[in-house]
Amino acid sequence: MKNLKILFIASIFITSTISCKFVINQPVVDLLVNIPTEVDANLSEKTFGHLPQNVRNFLATLPPENRNPNIDSQLLFGEEVSILEEVGPEGDFVKVEAIGQGFENKKVIGYINKTQIFSIPNAIVCNQKAKIYSLEEPAKEIMQLSLGTKLTIIRKLDVSWYQIILPDGSYAKINSNDINSYEYLSGLTEKELRTNIINCAKNFLRYSYCWGGCSCNKVDCSGLTRLAYLCSNLTLPRNAIDQYLACKKLENGSQLKPADLIFYARADKPKRVFHVMMYLGENALIECGCPFGVRILTGEAKFGKTIETINGEEILNNEICKNLVIYFGTFINK
Repeated sequence: MKNLKILFIASIFITSTISCKFVINQPVVDLLVNIPTEVDANLSEKTFGHLPQNVRNFLATLPPENRNPNIDSQLLFGEEVSILEEVGPEGDFVKVEAIGQGFENKKVIGYINKTQIFSIPNAIVCNQKAKIYSLEEPAKEIMQLSLGTKLTIIRKLDVSWYQIILPDGSYAKINSNDINSYEYLSGLTEKELRTNIINCAKNFLRYSYCWGGCSCNKVDCSGLTRLAYLCSNLTLPRNAIDQYLACKKLENGSQLKPADLIFYARADKPKRVFHVMMYLGENALIECGCPFGVRILTGEAKFGKTIETINGEEILNNEICKNLVIYFGTFINK
């Protein structure tokens, strides 16, 4: 029963206004010309009879194990398919188009079992914590998800709720205020994107610093920046040094835009970046540091001078900032 339930989403997908993609979840899957049934022992012969004469002549030259006329093609693990309709005696098969196998108007279409595909996430939790509820028992809470959790929306139930599919194939609902679709996020302007990242980071204000934290429950410096970007569907490396290595480097603080990042390392080990902060604009930053946790500071309070006047790779050594080399970077290329 569970296997039948796993991808009943096929029929839902057809009427959904949400863009939902599916991929093959097994190493190799046969794309069938007809749906196999236990009661139809002559399926192969029927399929063979519908083929053009030249194809039948060619297949007749092959050994029996190499000439199944009901196999039109094969699909590989991770290969994308588009679901056209739900079919079969018990609705356990789907008619699909093999994306990337056709050419121009010549589409490669066939049948596969629902259990041979799974859905790709198309949305992300945008609030600090989001509860998901049972469809059968609307008041029953299933679990609480962290900001940054990726989900698959199947359809919009009403103004306030989305239906989602969980990894075990079961369904749940989530409040529409707790989730942003990838489609919505991809349509943001650069200014809106940067604002969204900053607002996400500000949700963590007054959180304590916790080494290794990267969830709605606790964060460290790079966990804060990673989650803030993740809620806009931008994936950063986990650690501060890797975020520095992966970003586009900026020459000085005056080039920073809101949501860009500031890094530092000790002057005697300038390549060993160990802290990351987020620029908020107008000489302000947000960081998660020890022992103060997540807080907003001015450049003077953190570096002893305004952020915009600091050069990249400049070594600061004053009462506030002791022998630290400063770096700037961005992950936003809009």
